[in-house]
Amino acid sequence: MPEKIAQLNIRIDPQLKEAAERAASRDHRSLTSFIEKLIIDFVGTEADLSDWQTKAVSKFKRTMIDIKSAQGGFIARSYLVRSKTGQTLKPNKLLSVLDIAHGNLGDLISSPHIFYPYTSADLKPNFTYDLELRLGNFDEILECAAKIENNPSFWRFSPLAMGTDIRPHWEDIANVEAPKNVRWFAPYHFTHHLAEIVLHALVLSEQLKDADNIEFRCEWTGLAERQLAKFDHSNSFQLLGKMAHADSRITSGAWDIKYLRQDWPEVVATLGAPVMRLFDPNLDYSARIVRDLIPHLQRY
Repeated sequence: MPEKIAQLNIRIDPQLKEAAERAASRDHRSLTSFIEKLIIDFVGTEADLSDWQTKAVSKFKRTMIDIKSAQGGFIARSYLVRSKTGQTLKPNKLLSVLDIAHGNLGDLISSPHIFYPYTSADLKPNFTYDLELRLGNFDEILECAAKIENNPSFWRFSPLAMGTDIRPHWEDIANVEAPKNVRWFAPYHFTHHLAEIVLHALVLSEQLKDADNIEFRCEWTGLAERQLAKFDHSNSFQLLGKMAHADSRITSGAWDIKYLRQDWPEVVATLGAPVMRLFDPNLDYSARIVRDLIPHLQRY
């Protein structure tokens, strides 16, 4: 057990102190131990994007274990919208909110797939819970597992305005005439995926009146020995002679919504640059590059 060396001095109303002492006595604890327990319990119920994404990835692996196209690595994209008053989304309205967000996202970026609200009976999202999460069964989760061999995906979303979308690398399922036995990585589609998560978070944040901050966390696996390739909306394919020398990378960050609206390409570049430098330590991946790669955005 770690040594307790941090000191906390607080001043409170004498009557509140007496009430706390009585509560501590009923719990057979000292006042210090009781306050420590209250803090631990409170922190344990706070939304934690890292824990949330880790558990989502674990569920994705279990769910997609028999889907061949999901075995070569994946991209997991997550965000958490925080509001000044802790406002959340109504569970019974969550699917409708995601449907609206998907429609609005389609006005901003071509062919969005993230958090796709399937309507067919075998694919439509359903509510569940995850006892492995710190929030446990107190937190409702809307979850969708699309076990489609040529386009598998898994996502989950919480009324806390927190979601994760996981799917194989687009390059592994794309119908593209690329050299056989070559694992490749296209900066254009990489950027498209990052723009999707950032813009989805922005359009969904509009459903929370006092939303003021968004945290992002993205993870890529199965990168080792992939080669950079030029393949974009022109459908021309060209290997660029750059290979990744690490298999995975996680990037994260949190930004005020006002800043995101003003300069979301900079956020995309910040999240994406460490991944691109796995292929080339001198590679320039800036907001200007992001804007050049995604020519069809209309808003923000």
